[in-house]
Amino acid sequence: MKPALYLLLMLGVGLELPRCAGAQSEDPGRDPKVVGAAKNPAPPKQGEVFEELGYLFVEQMPVFQAGTSTLTHYLAAHVQYPAQAKKEKIQGTVLVRFMVGPEGKVKRAAVVKSRHPLLDAEALRVVSAMPAWKPGRHNGRPVSVSMTVPIEFKLK
Repeated sequence: MKPALYLLLMLGVGLELPRCAGAQSEDPGRDPKVVGAAKNPAPPKQGEVFEELGYLFVEQMPVFQAGTSTLTHYLAAHVQYPAQAKKEKIQGTVLVRFMVGPEGKVKRAAVVKSRHPLLDAEALRVVSAMPAWKPGRHNGRPVSVSMTVPIEFKLK
């Protein structure tokens, strides 16, 4: 049997033993059958979880000023190739994920696919400095939407 599968089987057996042995939960407000679950948890309101994490797809996606082509022009105009990266001839694409909030502001920018720390820092700087977007809308109201953009660093 493969080690990973064996480990999963061991974990499965280990998780079942306390319940089979009739062990009581130390916390009376917890269900002993489900680790970490409250006895009567309040269900999340519709869209509550997505507001914090951001929707991936909504009825009307966020738009950067006049559209996607404007975003491309903005990135091309504002990205400054790091001098050290030029000197070392470092090239590549950095993927940056960020959230467009209900007010259209860019927040929570993070590198999803790194190429080099110098390029990552510049990509984050440019994305974080973007002007406000037209926010995404879902069920007729503005919502947070998670977006990802590739930023290509290419020497000529």
